[in-house]
Formats: sequence, structure tokens, C-alpha cells
Amino acid sequence: MQLLLDTHGLVIKKRNSSFWVQAKTTSRLISPHRVTSIAVTSNCFLSTSAIRLAVAHQIPIYLMDGIGQTDARLWSATFGSTAALRRKQVYFADSPAATAYVVELFRLKSQQQAENLRYLQNRRPSIHEPLAKCIKVLESEPFSGFLGLCLDQCTAALMGHEGTLARQYWQVLSDAMPEPLQFESRSRRPATDTFNAALNYLYGMLYTVVENALFAAGLDPYLGFLHADEYNAATLSFDLIEPFRPWADRWLIENALRQEIKTEHFEQREGGYYLNRSGKQWLIPAFNGFLLEKERFRQQDLPRRSQIYRLAADLATVLRNFEKPH
Repeated sequence: MQLLLDTHGLVIKKRNSSFWVQAKTTSRLISPHRVTSIAVTSNCFLSTSAIRLAVAHQIPIYLMDGIGQTDARLWSATFGSTAALRRKQVYFADSPAATAYVVELFRLKSQQQAENLRYLQNRRPSIHEPLAKCIKVLESEPFSGFLGLCLDQCTAALMGHEGTLARQYWQVLSDAMPEPLQFESRSRRPATDTFNAALNYLYGMLYTVVENALFAAGLDPYLGFLHADEYNAATLSFDLIEPFRPWADRWLIENALRQEIKTEHFEQREGGYYLNRSGKQWLIPAFNGFLLEKERFRQQDLPRRSQIYRLAADLATVLRNFEKPH
């Protein structure tokens, strides 16, 4: 589970080889074997012994902002892989193989987006035609024309093409939402509506899982392929998250249609919409539970979270077997 520290003034210490979490009137012991990560969303007191306990069990500690993005990450000082593997990330990024890999990530993403819209077709018959049209585009292998090129030859065109598809997808998805949750376009910092506020937080949660999976695979999250030129950012996480974003979309779609998303989950401030404390208390454990649900993946039933780790491990294998062209 993810240990969520969202109450101002919480005290977290080590006691009997466990995390001891103390609030004003209650306290509890939590075994580190039950914790996959620690998310800090409010001001609290985290002792050095608790931090060392997390490090010893390879439990990352994330300091998160109001939209679910990670401001800082505490982790073992030992990187966990050889420099040779990280060098191969750089060599791979400069080859046509990196373009093929990114195209495959976008293909997987497009397939999942099409499945999301197909799910809506049976529930929103009034917009069946635009949904069908967008599904056809998403399933037409829209990125295959970039194969054979190096990313430095096609990054702008590839991202522009992805942006065009995304606008079509978000438009028909918005039209399929209940009226209070419809939106003009994707908005991030800040979200201009409640749907985007929830989606931004979900994506932020996914980023932490993807980054952790990359570290576990011995990869450097800061040596990306498509997003390689973004300064001081975990650019490989930006690449690897793409096929998993539609999971967050689908979870939000289903909860929107079940009318589980409440206006009282949000607050308006600083010109935008944000999840408030009650919204986070609802969304975070529910989405973490969704990530632990099993789904068919390569002839196996695997939790969605494990699928992210599997894709990161597969990338590490690809890189280890990659030979730099002479």
C-alpha cells in the first residue's frame, strides 16, 4: 500500500522495526513490509529513524504538491545499476530503435484510448458517430510513418501529431461526460475544471509509480528519449507513462458515470480547481486499489502496478542487448 501522510502535524517515527504514525489523539504501527511508497501531502514531522527505515526497505518517500506532482523524492543514495546501462540509454536515444520504442508506447496508448471510447459508445449513444470516428483514427497505426527515423529528426513532428490526436480524443471524451464534468480542453497548471483537476492528480500518482519502476529496473529516469531535452526533469518517466495514462482516464470515466465525483471533493483557489483533503482521501486509496487489480497482460493475470514494473524491466533488457552502431 501507499502510506499517505495528509494530516497537518502528524509525527512519524520508528518503533519496533515499524513505522509509528502518531496524530493528536491516535497512533498506529505499520510494518514496512506492507508499504510500497510514502506520499507526504501536508506538513508533518518525519524522523531520521523513519527515513532510514524507509531507505532500508527501498521505500521511496515523495513530497507532493497540490496537484499530485512530486516536488522531491527521498531514496537510497545507491543508484542500483552500472554506469554501462545508463550509457546505453544515451546511445539508444540517438538511434532509430528509440523512435521505434516510442512509437510502440504511443501505439499502446492509442489502443487503450480507443478502448476507453468504445466503453463510452454503449453508454452515450447520442454521440456514437463522433466516438466511432475517433476510435477509427486511434486504431489506424497513426505513428507508423515515423519508423526508421532518429528522434532528433522527428521529435517535433511526432509530438505535434500526438497532440492533434489528443485534442480529438479529449473533445469526444468531454462530450461523453455528464454535463457538470464536461471541459473545454486539457488543462494542467492550474486545472480550469474539476475533471482536469482529478485527472492531473491521477497522472501525478502514476508518475511516482513509473519513476519507482525505472529505479527498480536500474534505469535512470532523467535520461529519456522523446522528452530528452526537458531540463531537470524525469524525462524517461514522461516516456514510459504514456501507455498507462488511459488507465487513469478510464478510472475517472467510470467514476464520473457512476456519479462518484462530487463537487465537495474540490476547491477553487489561485485561478484554478484543486482536489481538497476530502477529495484526496477518496481518490488516492481508490486509485491505488485500482492499480492493484489484476488484468490480463501477456498471457498472465498481473496487477496493473506490476505491469508498469514489467515494462520498465523489459526496457532494461532491451538496453542491455543494444549494440551501439559503429
